[in-house]
Formats: sequence, structure tokens, C-alpha cells
Amino acid sequence: MRDRLALFLSLFNADFYSYGERVSLASYSYWGIGGEADSVVYPKNIIFLKKLILFLKKEMINYAIVGKSSNLLFDSDGYSGVLIDLTKLDYFFHNNNKVTVGGGFSVPWLNFKLSSRGLSGTEHTVGIPGTIGGLVFMNGGSNRKAIGDNVISTKCINPEGELINLLNDECKFAYRKSKMQDDGLIVVEVTLHLKKKKSILIKKEMLSILRERRAKFPLNKPSCGSVFKSDVRSYELLGPPGKIIEDLGLKGTVFGGIKVSNKHANFFVNMGGATSDDVIKLVEKIRALIFEKHHISINTEVKYLPKNGAVMQLSDYLDI
Repeated sequence: MRDRLALFLSLFNADFYSYGERVSLASYSYWGIGGEADSVVYPKNIIFLKKLILFLKKEMINYAIVGKSSNLLFDSDGYSGVLIDLTKLDYFFHNNNKVTVGGGFSVPWLNFKLSSRGLSGTEHTVGIPGTIGGLVFMNGGSNRKAIGDNVISTKCINPEGELINLLNDECKFAYRKSKMQDDGLIVVEVTLHLKKKKSILIKKEMLSILRERRAKFPLNKPSCGSVFKSDVRSYELLGPPGKIIEDLGLKGTVFGGIKVSNKHANFFVNMGGATSDDVIKLVEKIRALIFEKHHISINTEVKYLPKNGAVMQLSDYLDI
């Protein structure tokens, strides 16, 4: 596999940032968990990314698409395949109230650039440490807001390696959902619509959001952020996932090296030496207790990359 991939990459030296073998996934993971990936490639442009995906599919080589990996659990046994890291797909174009950015563009950095130009609308995402492609893929946000409200259009690569364009209504945005999730699309470019506002007011709001996050969340410990999704039904009946877990008396619960944070129960922190199995068993235990008491099946926001599989919701993996 390595020889075939190295030969393919030698034809496109200007189209990718770097290539590595036997790369530590723990260094990618916000949890600090993961074995080694066979290979990692950083594409610089969409055309090369398409060619790379088609090559890997033709050669029947496993691959997984990642950005900042802020909500991804890697297997402690590693990954048998090629990790395609989109964080170098990070171009930025600004035209009046619209911006077009590569799918690998950092969300916090995007908010800084927008605020400096007096463009408002995405402030609620300032504390989310992911890429814009990943954020749009999951229609992420905070304070009950979602990035989909600002999306004009996206460019995506489908499972067949074709580049497709989707307008906002074609993206089928719902709470933490999108067509991109349902159809397995890779978001490689996003165009956003924003509103004019004084830079100083935008920055003031973002600083307030960041202060609130620091006070509320255990940001000084390795974690993936929110573990469980706050779906509409469970939220209306029982409140957000953190409250549900806390009401069960599970704050501070420890399994191996992973712990339910005492600060916010929907954050699981790595206390040192945690494995993917520790996380999986703790999530499984909490889901079972919630179902036993409330007859609600709570799903995860965190995704999982098995050693020989594809990226999927951790709750889907547990339901298999």
C-alpha cells in the first residue's frame, strides 16, 4: 500500500502540503487518544483531493477524512489506512457580505478574520475548535444556533469522487443534521452570508462567549467537547445531556483513564493514559443507564474511527 501511494503522490508534489507514515493519532486527538495511522496526506486543493480519493478507491485502500479532529475518537490500536487531513485546504475570499472559504479553514481563525472586517453572524461558533467544513457537515453551533443559517452554498465531494454544488435548501439543515451527513459527502468549500456590524461590537460579543465557555467547560483537560447530542425530544423532557447525566449522579464517574467532568457532565476528560476502549465503555454505560431510567436512547456527538472501519457516530458503532 505504501509503495503504491508514494508512487501516486510523486506525480503531484505541488498539490499536497506533506505526507507522513506511521503517524501518531494521539497527537491529532483533542482527547490525546489513538494509535498510529499507516499514512497521512494534507491536500492543498480540491482537484488533487478528488484524484487522491479516486486513486484510493480504485486501489481499495482505506481512507478517512479529518479536519481538526476535535470531536473524533481514534482507536488506540491505530488506523489501517490513509488519513486525509483537510486543514491545508484553507483559502479565504471576501466579497462584500459574502465569504468563501476552504473546508479546512479553522473556525476560531475564521471568526477573527470576519470580526476584523466587520462581518457578523457566526460569533456563536468562536469557541468551537474545528474546521468550517466539519462545522457545516454537522450543522454545528452553540447557544441553540447553527452555522446552517449563514450558509449560501457548499461544494462537496460525494462517495463516487464527484464534485457537487449544494445551495442552502439542498443541504437539508436541521438541528445538528445535514444532507452531507446523510449522504456521506465531504464539505470542501463553503460560502457564507453575513451582516455588517462594528468590529468592536463583534469582538466584544465573542470575548463574552469565550469567557462563558471557560467558566462552564473543563477546557484545561483533554476532551472532545460535548460527548452527547442534545436532541429535541430529550431536551424537552429532561434538559440537555449534561443535566441528564448529572441528575443520574454520574458526575465524576471514572472508567480507566477517562472521567465524567465535575465541571460539566457532558465533557469526558482524559485523566492520563485513557484508551479508546475506556471512552467506549463509559459511553456505553451511561447510555444504558439513561435508557433504563428514561427509556430514551441518547446519541453521541462524538464520532469514532475504528482501526479497519469508517468514521461513524460512536452511538451508531455501539448500536451495531
